[in-house]
Amino acid sequence: MSLRDSPSMSTRGINFVDRWMAEHLPNVITEDPVAVSDLADELMSMA
Repeated sequence: MSLRDSPSMSTRGINFVDRWMAEHLPNVITEDPVAVSDLADELMSMA
């Protein structure tokens, strides 16, 4: 299921998350749980 298929998220919220992910996620996939946690914290503080 993609973000766009989520029935409980508004279009505005989906667009915000899409833009934020494009700007903030690293170009390299990481499995570091600390890095993932830091990104999630940053996303929540920006929302």
